[in-house]
Amino acid sequence: MVLGAPLASAVGAVIGWRWTLAVLAALVLASMTALMSLLPPLPTDAGARMRDFATALRTPGAQPILWTTLLVLTAQYVVYGVSGAYLAQRFGASDGTVSVILLLFGVVALCGNTFGARAYGRFGGDCTLAVGLAGIALAFTAAALLPAEPALGFAVFAVWGLVSPLFIAPQQPLCDWW
Repeated sequence: MVLGAPLASAVGAVIGWRWTLAVLAALVLASMTALMSLLPPLPTDAGARMRDFATALRTPGAQPILWTTLLVLTAQYVVYGVSGAYLAQRFGASDGTVSVILLLFGVVALCGNTFGARAYGRFGGDCTLAVGLAGIALAFTAAALLPAEPALGFAVFAVWGLVSPLFIAPQQPLCDWW
């Protein structure tokens, strides 16, 4: 997230999105081949079975966690997927500026990830989740309503990057049953 999205955005501006996706697909295949040839095989009984997942889904509290995660990630990745075009059209960002904004987003999201774990430890899961989800809603609303100034585009993405990982830490203790 920190380097991949900005680099892909910059490369896409030079060679086009189709060739960028083709290069990414080739890198994924090369990585998969390297992992398959370099890593030792796992024992055959190491994997979880479908009935293990079904049992986990019946665990109290599992459904809200899974649905919240699905909805938050869907909302964020839909917006993230169109963010380059949105920044260009709404805030007048050039291809280079889009790459810088995406890099800023990734760096700030790393900070938000650390902050999320600390906030969870200090304030608890409910508060951390509420702040994270409210922050995402605020950032998305601001992106739509603020004046089309490039500096505001930077600010909106910085806020989004900071609050986007806050919902992760509170889920970890609840997922011990996996």
